[in-house]
Amino acid sequence: MRPFGARSFQHGLASAALCLLAAAAGATDTANSMRGMPGHAALAEEPVPFQEETMQDRKKIRILIIDDDDTFRELASMLLAEAGYAIETAEDAIEGGKALLTRNFDLVISDINMPYMNGLELASLLRTDEKTASIPLILASSRMDTDTISKAVALRAADYMIKPVTLELLLETVGGVVKRFGLGT
Repeated sequence: MRPFGARSFQHGLASAALCLLAAAAGATDTANSMRGMPGHAALAEEPVPFQEETMQDRKKIRILIIDDDDTFRELASMLLAEAGYAIETAEDAIEGGKALLTRNFDLVISDINMPYMNGLELASLLRTDEKTASIPLILASSRMDTDTISKAVALRAADYMIKPVTLELLLETVGGVVKRFGLGT
């Protein structure tokens, strides 16, 4: 796995923690990645490697992370903030929906399996609201079944990440969506 830089001790700990979480769950790059799986081509092309030097040339891209898993939410938030993104988090789809209606975001990363309202239901609501319909959505889940992936494609998800998510996959996926949708330019 490519190191993300050594700009801070805190980031190094976060990187190590995320890698350990992925390793503990038995993740590998191929198990984590949708590349080569049915339905992935419809979600996204090959991920674009993160290019740190281009982040300083862009406006700050605002990302909302919606996930009921405290660990994923905190680590993803820390890592993406370190990469130069402006991050807000929500612990479920209800809280995330309120944030989306009251503030502006350029990108949303949402878990699928959450209490009260799942990520697919949230995606459906986002696509029907004029304010949120065009916001790219990355869905994340441990579910790899074709029914779930097909629903994500039908709801125009920008990409789909299989949990546990590695640091490299998170940065590649977000970077790819940012580039494909021309965010921050």
